[in-house]
Amino acid sequence: MSVNPWFEPPHPRARSALPSLVRAMVRDGGDLLSLLPAQAYRMGIGPLGWSRRSTIVVNSPDLVRRVLIDDRERFPKSDLMVNALDPLIGNSMFVSDGDTWLRQRRLMDPSLSQMRIDRAMPAMQASLDDAEQELSDRADRKESFSLDLAMSHLTADIICRTVFSTSLKTQTTHEVFEAFSIFERSVAQVNILRLKATAAS
Repeated sequence: MSVNPWFEPPHPRARSALPSLVRAMVRDGGDLLSLLPAQAYRMGIGPLGWSRRSTIVVNSPDLVRRVLIDDRERFPKSDLMVNALDPLIGNSMFVSDGDTWLRQRRLMDPSLSQMRIDRAMPAMQASLDDAEQELSDRADRKESFSLDLAMSHLTADIICRTVFSTSLKTQTTHEVFEAFSIFERSVAQVNILRLKATAAS
């Protein structure tokens, strides 16, 4: 099954398997997207082919809906994600499955109502405006910056503004973000020794 041949989503410059592994080793293994082969962005569904784990990429919108919504009980959360997040958030909605997830999701429903979302939009827009201005200022000063870190900062700022009614610029929220960044770097690493290059893009 293939996705629309006229559409290919934005993605990093894809490399063959071996150069991708070498690049991940040099860059300390934190860039998961750079390990994806070129065909991962063009196929509707298919295996990655170079990992010891059986890893399947799903791009087709219909199949994504099936995995995430229609048949979600047949597709539990990844044990890698569960093991990484459990020390931080426990058995919460991000890692739970089945009846536990459904109960947690229903508890969240009121906060996701249209009225609540409408109230949150001004705070989200303000966060986006501030982030855009910050990146524009850095570009004007010709400063280099990590886009990954900038997007993480934006996400955290939106959460702080919509949930706690305060920006990430306050001392407490900044300390929380820094602590989470340290945790994220400690778990989001690619163990190169567990991968093997058995297929090229």
